[in-house]
Amino acid sequence: MKILLSNFDITIALSFLSKENSKSLPIQYADFNVLNYLYSEKLEPNKLNQIYFYPDSSALYFYVKFFIDRKYKKIISTDIQNSLLVELEKNQSKIYLLGDSSTILKRVAERLKIKFPKLTLVDYCNGYNFDTEKVITEINKNDIDILFVGLGLGRQEKWILENHLNINAKIILSVGGWFQYLAKNKKRAPLFLRKNHLEWLHKIIVEFPRVWKRYFIGFPLFMYRVLTKQIEITIEKD
Repeated sequence: MKILLSNFDITIALSFLSKENSKSLPIQYADFNVLNYLYSEKLEPNKLNQIYFYPDSSALYFYVKFFIDRKYKKIISTDIQNSLLVELEKNQSKIYLLGDSSTILKRVAERLKIKFPKLTLVDYCNGYNFDTEKVITEINKNDIDILFVGLGLGRQEKWILENHLNINAKIILSVGGWFQYLAKNKKRAPLFLRKNHLEWLHKIIVEFPRVWKRYFIGFPLFMYRVLTKQIEITIEKD
């Protein structure tokens, strides 16, 4: 499996939002867990090429830095998404949230209204019980700028791949468990751990039953696959 990773930042997102586009831009963070999933699904190259991937996670950072590009700087999806909200409010953008529970989404909506009053949250939809056709119809009739999709590993990637061509939102952004952080249901690692590439350690300590397989099985499996070229990673040059 070949994956082309692009350097993604807020400037790129905003430049795409400013254009009149007939198709959505699906943007997917690519950590080792996501790449393991995509590999196991054995997706056709033409499907993968429809997605704009950007590197995320310490595991991918160290692999890229030591094996591909020494000048590579780490990209953290949660930081990008948080900063993006600031810029979206300035532009009075329209967003839609898909994923997680109704309780979490309600908290997110309340917090966004307080912190980003000029940002238009058109609606949100429970990620555990929804009708894809109805969701897409609602998104398309409201001229959404960004659709944030947080359905969890596997479900969100599959859903985006299957539906992005039918969605008129300018950007479809995969966000994993970001809604949990926005709702203050989970806390990120302390800043000093994040700066030292140890956010994964915080997750193991705090969420061990949920994440232990990811780090103790998924990470070695990922390293084996990239070192044996089963997963081939390249970085897009500026």
